[in-house]
Amino acid sequence: MKRIITFLLAVVMLVGMMALVGCDKDNENPGSGNIPNTGNNPNTGNNPNNTTDVYTLVTAAMKKTIEAKSYIGAIKQTVTETLMGNTSTVKADYVIKASLDDPAKPLMGLDGEIEMEGEKMPYTYYFDGAWMYYVMYGEGFKAQATLEEFMEDAGGIDSLFTDLPKALFDGVAAKTEGNTTKVELTADSDTFKAMYTKLITDMFYDVLGDIITPVVVSDVKIVVSVTDGYVMGYDLSFKSSYTIGNDSVSYDYSQSVVFESIDKAVTITPPEGYENFMEMGWG
Repeated sequence: MKRIITFLLAVVMLVGMMALVGCDKDNENPGSGNIPNTGNNPNTGNNPNNTTDVYTLVTAAMKKTIEAKSYIGAIKQTVTETLMGNTSTVKADYVIKASLDDPAKPLMGLDGEIEMEGEKMPYTYYFDGAWMYYVMYGEGFKAQATLEEFMEDAGGIDSLFTDLPKALFDGVAAKTEGNTTKVELTADSDTFKAMYTKLITDMFYDVLGDIITPVVVSDVKIVVSVTDGYVMGYDLSFKSSYTIGNDSVSYDYSQSVVFESIDKAVTITPPEGYENFMEMGWG
């Protein structure tokens, strides 16, 4: 269970990193929001109805969102583990804010809570481009770190917007309501594990730190919602299992991401008294 908490915290940190690794969004390219005029752009009210149109729509929106200079997003994550008839669930629920207009001083804030066995643990992260501040159980800590160190420590799993193979879009038609276009995708076990290698690695290893194999993944569902050229919603869910000796272990994973705003002004407030937090070494 400690590993799942660590995993969820890693995901928490990682979501905040996705906009920090973007390129210059002023460059003219398919990922800068200039979706090719195929006649099926969601903003014209028409549904993309072939593999290329849907694939282009989603990948362009993902890239544009990654390159965003600011955002506010609400994330909910649940991991349920079943072992020897016993089931335990860990939930993470948080809001993350980013203001990245100044490359020398990227600002990020996160407020949320993890719930396990009925106990709720609120926590706060704040990053000012040079220092990382963390609050849990009422205790505050800080550590000086570069952006690279911060990102490396943030979890080591694939980014939220992993590359989606074009083959996943075969035969998939988008559904448009108003100015939002939604695309639902599925993947088989091997394809999904190749897409989310680090996620699977982080979730499945034994107490000695060895990766557990084979892991079987099923019921994969990825739902991407695109509005005005941005990914405003990204849901991921799957079931997975493996066997140790005669014991079968299974996991249900679900994640929902909803962006309140992207590329609009964001105010990020540091935690109270953060200047006086106890300093710790990084790592």
